[in-house]
Amino acid sequence: RFDRAIDRAADRINNNDSNFMHLSEDLVAQEDSKFKHNIFVQKSEKLVNLPVQNIVHMEASKDYTIISTKNEQFVSSTGISKLASKLDPQVFIRIHRSTIINLDKLVELEKYGSGNLAARMINGKTFPISRTYAKSIRDRIV
Repeated sequence: RFDRAIDRAADRINNNDSNFMHLSEDLVAQEDSKFKHNIFVQKSEKLVNLPVQNIVHMEASKDYTIISTKNEQFVSSTGISKLASKLDPQVFIRIHRSTIINLDKLVELEKYGSGNLAARMINGKTFPISRTYAKSIRDRIV
């Protein structure tokens, strides 16, 4: 009887481990789904579906946001702060009041002037990093 009780206990432990794995996978999926994987942006007279991993940077322009990929630019009538709230903050980081970059598309940080930084992106564009955001950038990339 004792051996059967041990076997049953081992089975329950194994079942609980697999249940725990399923629960942890579900939590990761929920965390992932909080952020958009695609956004609709205007291109000419159409709205096109843009995967967010293709975004290199976003710039505020009055009430609009200019979204740039490696080869194209799109316009969104959604403000930059509202767009940023829908994107993963581990990937998209604000470097200036009017600029958000995709860290996965950052090529290098350049120093200029007296300790100022600029971010050079995969599409060749360079953006100054304001002093307000410079420390958080350094902390994130080191």
